[in-house]
Amino acid sequence: MKLTIYKKMWLGFGIIILLMLAANVYMISALRGVMSGTKDTFTYDMRAADLAKQMKAILYDEEPYAQKAAFFQDKDYFKVFEEQSKVFTQFADSIRSLGVSDNKVAIVHRVQESHAWFTEAVRRATFGSGRRGDHADENERSDTLDVLHAQLDQFIKLNQQAVQIAIGEINDGMVHSTNVAYFLTVGAFIAAIIAAVFITLTITKPIGVLIRGTEEIAKGKFAPIAVTTQDEMSLLAQAINDMSAKLESIDKLKTEMMHHISHELRTPLQAMTSALNLMTDQRYGTLNNEQLRLTSFIREGINKITAFSHQFLDISKIESGAMKYN
Repeated sequence: MKLTIYKKMWLGFGIIILLMLAANVYMISALRGVMSGTKDTFTYDMRAADLAKQMKAILYDEEPYAQKAAFFQDKDYFKVFEEQSKVFTQFADSIRSLGVSDNKVAIVHRVQESHAWFTEAVRRATFGSGRRGDHADENERSDTLDVLHAQLDQFIKLNQQAVQIAIGEINDGMVHSTNVAYFLTVGAFIAAIIAAVFITLTITKPIGVLIRGTEEIAKGKFAPIAVTTQDEMSLLAQAINDMSAKLESIDKLKTEMMHHISHELRTPLQAMTSALNLMTDQRYGTLNNEQLRLTSFIREGINKITAFSHQFLDISKIESGAMKYN
């Protein structure tokens, strides 16, 4: 494919732009992934931990009403306790609806079972016919509350650990994304340098060849200029080579013409010199002083034309390189 200078420049800039776009697209994608992970962490794990803490607070609020309802067998206290118990159940259902992991769902399920048993135990103590203030039942209810607190603490701890893991993964993802973006940016910078050097060389190197070629043409050396690129520089080199060939042809014609003129002048000059010698020797009659003076003028002119002819021939030899120097 023929790459012009214009195409080479666009190709170099295109590579740089593509690398920069790749870096930006990767960074945007990585940031979206981090944002998604952050959203999931804050939406599910931290929300679940907050609900579990509120459930612990509800247990603390339930406990005195449960004790009073069971001890005094008071329906009003039990009603308040039951309202708190419903809120507790709603929070547990909210945790399960968040889509937490299976092991966390299992913990919430055990919490609900324990709390249901605790609620039923308080109900039996309030509305049952048993002896008021039964220490065995009271201890069992207290143990159940301790189990509930322990289960919720375990659930909160698991969610906190999940949050820490998620934050660590987010940090690792950010570091990895930053490193990749850094390498892509450095790669784009290196590609920009390579493209700039490549484009510069494809322009300056042929220009240097053209400059040296034209200098040789100025010296009378008409060797073709060799430019291997397939762009505007090759077209310019071809134009200069065509011009050089025409100049060489004209120079050869000029040299041949000068050589021909020099030789054409010699023949009549030699005839004129021979005739003049016969006249000055007075072989065909005596010459008076005025005639002799005229013949001297003629000889002087012939000598000047002969000298000019020799100079003309020497110039043609010098330009053609046929002149020999001692």
